[in-house]
Amino acid sequence: MDGVAVAIGVFEDETGAGAFSAAARSRGIPVCLVDRPDLSDFCFGAIVSRGPLTVAISTDGAAPVVAQAIRRRIEALLPSRIGVWLSAAQALRAQPSFAGRERHVRRRFWETFAERLFDRGEHQPNETDLVREPISTAPCAAVS
Repeated sequence: MDGVAVAIGVFEDETGAGAFSAAARSRGIPVCLVDRPDLSDFCFGAIVSRGPLTVAISTDGAAPVVAQAIRRRIEALLPSRIGVWLSAAQALRAQPSFAGRERHVRRRFWETFAERLFDRGEHQPNETDLVREPISTAPCAAVS
């Protein structure tokens, strides 16, 4: 393990797993053994990543396969082009003309944008989807 920064292993047998973990730990190397949180210093979570969106799921090593199943379900719920929509939102948010609008107007826009994303998110956003004026400019109770 000379020169190793992180040790990751998969072992079927208890003896090999224990020896690997002990060898890493004796050298001060963080170790992760798949499905063995008792012999690990850290665990990998399941990640959903689409553009600026990142969703992390962890069972803290208790049930990694469950974390993977949850990841698949979250991925199925998200519109396929959510990353493109969020990148467009990021660009819009950075525009001074948008940022200078009143908070309640911006809030209404984001509410409308979110609805459009989940209604039309399987397609690229078009100019209509990115309209800067919300459908209604009436103040709402919660502002961001």
